[in-house]
Amino acid sequence: MRTRPYPFIAADNSYGTYRGRLYLVYASNTPAGNGNKPDIFLRFSDDQGAAWSSARLVNDDPNTTQHHQWHPAVWVDKTSGRIFMQWMDTRDTPTRDSAYIYATYSDDGGNTFAPNQRISNQKMRINCTTCGGGGTPRYQGDYNAIYGLNNNSLSIWADFRFGQFGSYVAYFPDYAMTTSPATQTIMNDLDFKVYDVQVPAVKLYDQSVTFSATITPTPAAGTLTIDFPSGNTLTTFPGGVPMRVTASGGVTLGTYTITVTGNGPFGPPVHKRTVQLVVEPYIPVELASYSADAQLNDVIINWATATELNNNGFEIERRGNDNLFEMIGFVNGSGTTTEITHYSYTDKNLNPGKYYYRLKQIDFDGTFEYLPEIEVDVTNPVNFALGQNYPNPFNPSTKINFHVPAQAHITLKVFDILGQEAATLVNNELGAGSHQVEFDASDLNSGVYFYKLAASGSNGTGFTDVKKMVITK
Repeated sequence: MRTRPYPFIAADNSYGTYRGRLYLVYASNTPAGNGNKPDIFLRFSDDQGAAWSSARLVNDDPNTTQHHQWHPAVWVDKTSGRIFMQWMDTRDTPTRDSAYIYATYSDDGGNTFAPNQRISNQKMRINCTTCGGGGTPRYQGDYNAIYGLNNNSLSIWADFRFGQFGSYVAYFPDYAMTTSPATQTIMNDLDFKVYDVQVPAVKLYDQSVTFSATITPTPAAGTLTIDFPSGNTLTTFPGGVPMRVTASGGVTLGTYTITVTGNGPFGPPVHKRTVQLVVEPYIPVELASYSADAQLNDVIINWATATELNNNGFEIERRGNDNLFEMIGFVNGSGTTTEITHYSYTDKNLNPGKYYYRLKQIDFDGTFEYLPEIEVDVTNPVNFALGQNYPNPFNPSTKINFHVPAQAHITLKVFDILGQEAATLVNNELGAGSHQVEFDASDLNSGVYFYKLAASGSNGTGFTDVKKMVITK
């Protein structure tokens, strides 16, 4: 393939240290000679081109003789004198039939360069046989440029990633931007929703990012209000801010799109992300109270209603950190009532972690609404504990719960009234948490038995407890 052989010259028109300096950027084979691979070089002149500096190597790949760098473009930022450069590069494509776009900058007049950054997000085949045109040998790919202002730049280049001619752009330096979750549901005049806006990584970006948001369509009735309770500007990365959305005044029901925009201090780099908000009607069940508390490895959810209208009941839903709710139980409602009604549900034997619960209130006709989410932290037990078996008395099986605050060797044994061992239920190392064992006494006679928990930790801690159980047959 033929590649562009001519260099580019840019002038420093800023009022910085190097005002008036000329910069010459070009590609040249290293070492010189036909068939060798090109690098990107910069030279500068302080006397209007009468004399030039020695060549400075721009690309920083460890073994430049193994890679192609060509088609450079250059710009000097008038506000700062920063020199921006971009080029095509095969360093990340071992077969050398494809390329990415790379970029760098210099703040000291072309003497040194910032670490090279890959700014295209997908490689492209250099020889686009499906693009058409170009002649023989092919001549394509040099339609590129870079423009800089306020220490940021915008690159544009010809890109063949989809097997056809395309034009692509990228900011440099730049920041990544994400928003989550993708969709949330809000109820009129009852609650608010919070989205997470993040800058998880940057490419040499060291300025601020300010966020704003708009909602479409505009509600025909009511108001959707967006605010950033912790502020809407980031100056350190990675980092993030919460974005809160509140519905008031009877917002028109439906799905709304929230467009979140991130801006640099002078505008670019600009990035946009969208999330969805679904507005649902006010629940005909009025809550009087709603709480969830962790007790060891159980979570107890308590709620009360002041009034109910055609209330069939409540589905209890839980999610961990995967943003997926699952139904874990159902509690019958009270139909229609104006009396305060109390409800409770216990979610048992959870592993330590953060959990989120919500209630799905369902009417007799099948319509439903979600009550607000509530967050609970389940932590490891702080002490050893042995629970009473349940049921007790039992026939033929029962369950025994016990709590372990840290990894320890645990034995759990059953003895008859004479102290003879009747069964060994546990005899191994167990991690911190709440545990449950089911004991099947089909082979034992009726009577009084005892079960004993013994624990020994690696740090010398120990624990023993004994409780009584009754088998009735």
